[in-house]
This record gives sequence, C-alpha cells and structure tokens, in this order.
Amino acid sequence: LPERPGVAQGGDGQAALALAPGRWLIEGAVPTPLDPELGALTDLGHARLSFLIEGADAPALAAKLAPVDFDLPRHGPGSVIQSGSAHSVPFALWRQAPARIVLYVDRSYARDFHETLAAEGAEFGLR
Repeated sequence: LPERPGVAQGGDGQAALALAPGRWLIEGAVPTPLDPELGALTDLGHARLSFLIEGADAPALAAKLAPVDFDLPRHGPGSVIQSGSAHSVPFALWRQAPARIVLYVDRSYARDFHETLAAEGAEFGLR
C-alpha cells in the first residue's frame, strides 16, 4: 500500500489509492489475507461509482471540477486527489495517465455529478 496520501500504487488490474493517512480505496482484487496490523477491510464497491474521462482535454475538464493545477508534477500520472466538491458533490480523482482520469463519487451523488460532468464537459464535446 502507498505510504503517503495522494498517490496510487498497483498494476495488473488492481490498485491502492491513498486518500488520507491510513485510508485507501482499493480497486480490483484485494490481496488476502490482509495484514491485521493495517486495520480492517470493508467492501464499499456498491457505495461508489466511477467515471472515466479520457482524451487530450481530460485534465482541463477535471480542473473545472476541482481546483487542481494539473501542470504541477505532484498532480501528474499516479496522483490521487480527494476534492472537497464539484458544485457541492465530493469526489476522488485518480490520474492514471496524462490524458486518463478516473473520478469516484458516492452513489447517492452520482446523478448530480453526472449532470455536472456533462454540463462542464459540453465545451469539450462530452455527450
């Protein structure tokens, strides 16, 4: 697992996103058994939805949702950001590659987030 917040680590269909000290979002298969020194594991897969934005304008669109300067090295590929909100909807962001970003939002906010994403992405041709 990543030791500090703001980074992702993994490969082969699984990754650990460090959201905060001692708090990770695991994508894909979870290695078992989990070391009890790390804490407990709770499956929240049903509680979040992910949105993939990909293409040359992905960082510009993501910057409209979160106040992030994607030109800074710390926000490059492999970075993880937990945003306060995109028009009052909290979400997490994982920049997988220069033009590939995954956004994670709580299921209860998914419809509002989708509407915001569509509205903000219209200038980039998002449909």
